[in-house]
Amino acid sequence: MTFKPKRSTGAELAQMLEPLAAAVPPAIAERPAPAAAQSRFEPTAQINFRVSVPMAKLIARLAAEAGGKRRLFAQLLHGAGHDVPDVDLNPPTPRPTYD
Repeated sequence: MTFKPKRSTGAELAQMLEPLAAAVPPAIAERPAPAAAQSRFEPTAQINFRVSVPMAKLIARLAAEAGGKRRLFAQLLHGAGHDVPDVDLNPPTPRPTYD
């Protein structure tokens, strides 16, 4: 005869651990996100297209000089006389800021 442990469901495990976990503080303190951070970014769309390897290298070099591909294409279109939104000419950085 072999020993077969009883398999508990998730609900049963939660019920067994609930009294023990009540006294344990949370591992991560939850902070509400500031209202300004939620509305800081505008909706965006992703654009993909194929180019030759030399063209990809050229775009990468120019994008590094311009500060990113989005900013590069926005500057090129703006320079050609198109109306480009300010958010594309100077996109917000996705890096966290600590004000």
